[in-house]
Amino acid sequence: MNRPLTASIAAGLAFLLAVDVHSGVARAAEAAAASSELDDSLVRWLTRVRWWRQMPERPALPALSEILHDRVTVSWTAPESAVFEIVDYDVQYRAVGAEGFVAWTHDGTVTEATIAGLEEVTEYEIRVRAENAVGESDWSATASATTLLAPPLFIEGDSAGREMQENTAAGEAIGEPVSALVREGDLHYSLEGEDADTFAIDASNGQLRTRQGVEYDHETRSSYAVEVEASHALAGTGRIAVLVTVLDVDEPPGKPFAPAVSAHGSTGLRVDWDAPVNTGPAISGYDVEYRTQGAEDYRDARHAGTETQATITGLARDTLYEVRVRAENAEGIGMWSDTSQARTPAPPPPPPPPPSRAPDLVVQSASIANPIVDGGGSVTLSATVRNRGDVAAEATVLRYYRSSNAIISTTDTHVGSDSVASLGVGDASNESVGLTAPSNAGTYYYGACVDSVAGESSTDNNCSDAVELTVRSQVPAVAPADQRAFDALFVGNYLSTPNYFIAFPSGGRFRESAAYPGGYTYQNTGPNTGTVTQTYDDTNQFGGSCTIELTFGSVDAGTLSYTCAGPYGGTEEWRRDTVDSGSFNIEIVWSTSRSSAVASAVQAAVSRWQSVIAANIPPAYVSSSSFFGIIDDIRIVVRIESIDGPGGTLGSAGPRVVRLTSGRPAISAIRLDRDDVSRISGAALRDLALHEMAHAFGFGTNWSRLGLLSNASANADPNAPLPDTHFTGANAIRAFDAAGGAGYTGAKVPVENTGGSGQANGHWRQSVFGDELMIGTFNVSTSGQAPMSAVTVQSMADLGYAINAGAADGYSLPSFSAPTVSALARAGTLDDGVPRQCIVMEPLSPGAVTVIELKSD
Repeated sequence: MNRPLTASIAAGLAFLLAVDVHSGVARAAEAAAASSELDDSLVRWLTRVRWWRQMPERPALPALSEILHDRVTVSWTAPESAVFEIVDYDVQYRAVGAEGFVAWTHDGTVTEATIAGLEEVTEYEIRVRAENAVGESDWSATASATTLLAPPLFIEGDSAGREMQENTAAGEAIGEPVSALVREGDLHYSLEGEDADTFAIDASNGQLRTRQGVEYDHETRSSYAVEVEASHALAGTGRIAVLVTVLDVDEPPGKPFAPAVSAHGSTGLRVDWDAPVNTGPAISGYDVEYRTQGAEDYRDARHAGTETQATITGLARDTLYEVRVRAENAEGIGMWSDTSQARTPAPPPPPPPPPSRAPDLVVQSASIANPIVDGGGSVTLSATVRNRGDVAAEATVLRYYRSSNAIISTTDTHVGSDSVASLGVGDASNESVGLTAPSNAGTYYYGACVDSVAGESSTDNNCSDAVELTVRSQVPAVAPADQRAFDALFVGNYLSTPNYFIAFPSGGRFRESAAYPGGYTYQNTGPNTGTVTQTYDDTNQFGGSCTIELTFGSVDAGTLSYTCAGPYGGTEEWRRDTVDSGSFNIEIVWSTSRSSAVASAVQAAVSRWQSVIAANIPPAYVSSSSFFGIIDDIRIVVRIESIDGPGGTLGSAGPRVVRLTSGRPAISAIRLDRDDVSRISGAALRDLALHEMAHAFGFGTNWSRLGLLSNASANADPNAPLPDTHFTGANAIRAFDAAGGAGYTGAKVPVENTGGSGQANGHWRQSVFGDELMIGTFNVSTSGQAPMSAVTVQSMADLGYAINAGAADGYSLPSFSAPTVSALARAGTLDDGVPRQCIVMEPLSPGAVTVIELKSD
């Protein structure tokens, strides 16, 4: 943009007077300036003078930076302009091979511009020139750069929706794939977000699928929120929020099992059944139908309501009927059950014939003592054999049968036999046999038939009536069978609830909440139930005794109800907590999904730290809104999430729950930045996991609470002198001296006093320790060799841990004039190996949780 030349000459007149290039001109110009007028002839003369009309020099080759997929930042150095000031710059660009340059709008004297709206993966040429009041300079030489590949772009924008029907089976596709676009190469899709574990995704195309083991029920939950992430080896990642809606479908009740049917009175049947599986609305009623065996049509028994029992009356005597049932709810009618059969009672027998002078054996009073059993359970079948004849009957055999219907005959399945001694007139013999019930659930019929004897007057009455056996689905027994089995599970371990815990130091002895000792007995009361009876040594404690009714969902957890002699009682969840008194145990709990590389790095850090900390610490009982139980020795919750994007903070860690007496952590947390852990090597990941795990044990995060940190940095005034922050643990100081720090003149051991809350007060001072594992920054280009020094290992001894001193890496302090943290932080980008910071976390308030540190007797 050119300014009017005359105005520029007037503005530059004072310069001409100062250099006095021509006295006549100077005097004329001075006079003109005094009168605020400029002679036209002087202007014409000045415009012809070459040195007066000098344009700016040609700018040097511009520099290009911040090269992205759609923009490039260009900067340059202002060239020389002898007489007139530079008033503007022109910026032009073009794709390599294009015919002409395109102007990029630039106004003013700023020596930088960002050219946007470029094509991805395209090489561009860029040039600049300067302008003053006289004219423009020559164009600079062209600088060239190639734009990057654009990040994946989802076709549907920032959000999308998918729908699926409830009760969809595992592995089914949910709508169209959630696809993204990238110029070249393959994309890898993954799931994130609060409901990521509820679905699966095809990594190659973004197809959402239902997951094995997840029940999708509209009445329970109608929608889920996930994030689909598309990642590219060069282009980075893109994300889209997806709302999956679960559609309601009609869910009539399931098919009931075949009902149990038995005779009722002389002309009726009693029908009993179990409610079927029902995933929809509550069952609103049942239909019951019956027909004589072989008839074509069923008749409605006119059953009303939700009771699972009906009585059918007005039937023909001595007739075999088939009965079926079905259920109904607001969303439909279920399938008919399989049919069951039963016979109505026969008419009274005719009067007995005149005495025939012959034996006559009958089988009466068939019964099962326990007519409802679990599959495979024990059954006792009994029957009485009576001689109704008028002549003694010789010895014979009673045979037991299982039938598929209510009629017992010798063609049914033979299940056992008994010998029957000879019977006098009117005599009877009571027989029984032990049987094993079938393993499959259902209704079965049992009875007995006696072998006929010589001269018997009638053999049509030698079989008994049928008796029913109902077999339930077999439930695995998990409760301890007796006190010996109970002791094998619990002695040396703990039973904990949200409000108390019980230690079992030996068989028959307990200590409740580490304060109330006594004796106990255990008795099994069922496949999944048992009772613990406690008697306190102090008879005034809880009234002297408590009874705990345990339900075992497994051998490790369930529910319980407790009742004490005093006014105490309640219902709780419980779990069995095992402890290992011989070693230091680190329990890792993942609260998000993780890659195999991250999981391997964390496991390697666990193994290393378990070799450094040589002995276990007393377990702790913890109860909070999200967890209860015994911690042995530390529980670390690890989460992968976005913290601040690539670079910056790689991770944060610290105790969340500490033992109130010793101060050692019981529960800690580690957060790792998802945008960083996917970009660094396996060795660097291992160093990062080792570093954050040290904070989880209390390094830097528990120093102040234990009185081991002196002169903490407040970072309030950046111009104030830095405090000499230092760690005062005696073991660490001796190790510091041995590593070459004996001549160090500052307070020991020096702790970082710069860098804000992310680094200060919680790490070794980097200007003293160099690249040791526990400095406050993390250089991904050199990480993988960061040594765990004896100073770090011995600091754990100062925190109260028993350590293995020989587990430290070889390490010597570098020169005390090593680069400072702030200097290293200016080195470049993450890919260039810039150190990135770690943030330490402080423990939760003691009032937020219940913590009891446990010690051995």
